[in-house]
Amino acid sequence: MEFKFDEINPESYIKYLLSQGIKKTGICDMEVELIKLTKCNVDQAELMSKQLKDLGLEYHYLEEEETDHDFDWYDIESFAKMRGWF
Repeated sequence: MEFKFDEINPESYIKYLLSQGIKKTGICDMEVELIKLTKCNVDQAELMSKQLKDLGLEYHYLEEEETDHDFDWYDIESFAKMRGWF
């Protein structure tokens, strides 16, 4: 499945990630997934990340102890619930 970048907004993108079983992930992984999905460029992927952060994604940061990863991870599911997206 491929979408055009202009067809994706923060809500639809988060819903897409959740439909793929992605409940917790890092910004970099989210940007890579968006690039694969829409064939957008890095600047566009980073713009989506900024929009998500502006909408409150930063409040769903997972501490390093909560993950097995060395980089920043976010709880996508709790972010979507906060926004009322499901």
